Amino acid sequence: MKNGIIIGLLVVIAALAFNFLEPADFDTESPQLDMTHIDRTDADEVATMFKVAYLHKDLEAISTFIPPQATAQIEDLMDNRENSEIYRLLYDSPEQGWQHVTSMNSETINARLDGDERLYPLKAMESEMFVLTLAPEEDGKWYVQDVHSPDLLSFESLALAD
Repeated sequence: MKNGIIIGLLVVIAALAFNFLEPADFDTESPQLDMTHIDRTDADEVATMFKVAYLHKDLEAISTFIPPQATAQIEDLMDNRENSEIYRLLYDSPEQGWQHVTSMNSETINARLDGDERLYPLKAMESEMFVLTLAPEEDGKWYVQDVHSPDLLSFESLALAD
């Protein structure tokens, strides 16, 4: 019961951060986030907590959202930190669209289904939509796959996730 209350409070805090905080609101030198409480079988929770880890630039937490078979990328991230390929992709490559993760909020969390993947809307442009893509692995847990930009009509034609 006590753990349930603590987890509930953490989810509320994350939801508040998810809706109201901007990257400048976070101290990037803050202690490592505790990601052990996340229900990795809940795609919505994984998407929300990935945004929190992204805003904090918490590389250890970010590494937990990478599919386990990507061991080389995880090792590169942990060994080379800000000089790793993943870090540069996430934070130093605006053309890749990862900066739009900061635009995601709970009111636009209406994920769409594309096969087994869930696409979370990040930012709508004139004719395209930046989306965060999550996919389940064999262990039943959801992992971040990519940010990409399908055309808006294609995105809107996909079925809404439950």
